[in-house]
Amino acid sequence: MTLNSGASGAPSIPANDALLQLRTWIADKQLLPGGRLPAERELARRLGVTRFVVRSVLAQLESEGVVRSLSERIRVIADGSARGASVMDETVALCTNLTSRPIPGEQGPVGMMQMLYMGVSEALQAHGLNVITVPPERTAMARIQRLIAQRPLAWIVLEDALTSEAGFSVLREVSARGIPTVVYGDVLDAPSLAAPPFDVVTSDQLGGSYALTRWMIGRGARRVVRFSDNPSPARAAQVWRGRREQGYRDACRDAGVEVRPAIEGVRLEGGDGSRQSFELQVRMTAGFLVEHLGGSATVDGILVVSDGLLFDVAGACRLLGKDPQRELCVAGYDNYWMGAPERRFESFTPPATVDKNLLEVGRALASLALDRAAGRSPPESRVQMVSQRLVVEP
Repeated sequence: MTLNSGASGAPSIPANDALLQLRTWIADKQLLPGGRLPAERELARRLGVTRFVVRSVLAQLESEGVVRSLSERIRVIADGSARGASVMDETVALCTNLTSRPIPGEQGPVGMMQMLYMGVSEALQAHGLNVITVPPERTAMARIQRLIAQRPLAWIVLEDALTSEAGFSVLREVSARGIPTVVYGDVLDAPSLAAPPFDVVTSDQLGGSYALTRWMIGRGARRVVRFSDNPSPARAAQVWRGRREQGYRDACRDAGVEVRPAIEGVRLEGGDGSRQSFELQVRMTAGFLVEHLGGSATVDGILVVSDGLLFDVAGACRLLGKDPQRELCVAGYDNYWMGAPERRFESFTPPATVDKNLLEVGRALASLALDRAAGRSPPESRVQMVSQRLVVEP
């Protein structure tokens, strides 16, 4: 999904769309501070909504102090230049579905996101700033728009906030209002990152993939294949996947080994976390691996896209008569295998994985946001990449 796309299947709410458009016109100086707003009928025509919707939107903007009424029929854009010091001047909005610090021992995907959350929040609190967590939910749009109108010091967007159209809608509105914004951009696609109206922090997926693939080859694997989870087209377009692919290809090229097509497995829908569900997933995974683990085409290395898939891949190898600890090199990614729930069903320890260094990613997000808010950043958007770490025999 590109940033400018509205295609997500989510219903469009006329009042929200009209409110966003009016905010954009004000932010872009198409409607100037102190200037008179067009009449309700003209606004309704320009926005493509009813006058009832226009009145609702104008009432919202008046309650936020963005618009002032001079009479029953005359409204003007408020001049915000006289606004005094506010608590918002010391507050950063953190757009995410998370609301807590890491829980000891919780190292799965949720634990990874919590490390990102902690990196951001601790860095901001070290500067004496307040942090407001903003869940990107359509039902919370009115509250989010009021917060945007109050203009917090900066706005930081974590990757889980960009898994729905509501998150993209918030990002578009914040960017349109000119609030200093930084995004963890790994889940964006290439068009969204071509010339973004915000700063970006990414994790060095290419470097991490390269290091892991070269390590596997150095360990003796010469027929290394990647195992993925057959993502949807939108997820397949996320920039991190292309960078991982390039890292694998570069490592194979430099080592003089063959680049092999990825194996795209299928994840069991409706799994309940039971042993029965896990065993069914193992059998499904075995169906995708069987042609690669027999005869002259047998692979000797499997690079699994994320640690959560390690255990059904290992179980599938055993089912097909291959010991994943002795006869193959099966490596993971993301460094959360110790907290993966599937671990209780399969006694497999990966020889290597990659840590995305999310605590440092969070600190980088906070640093870029504060630089932009303080005027220390160049006019064009900035992109900062944080190195990943190869973890061998954890």
